[in-house]
Amino acid sequence: CDKTFTRKFNLQVHMKTHDPERPRPFLCPVCQQGFSRQVDCIRHTETHVQKKHTCVECNKVFSRKDALKRH
Repeated sequence: CDKTFTRKFNLQVHMKTHDPERPRPFLCPVCQQGFSRQVDCIRHTETHVQKKHTCVECNKVFSRKDALKRH
């Protein structure tokens, strides 16, 4: 995929999401996307219901506050 990461650890964790053999027992109750870690499922699920975070300089909208801070 075309995702990029600033930390090697984040890339390594992300690469595991492409493994078709990796079990995904945690399902998002909104879109049914599967996750191997419960914490990732919870964080993802909040993107469906949480308020959006908007950059005051360029008006780009983010579903997670940490993504806005990185931006």
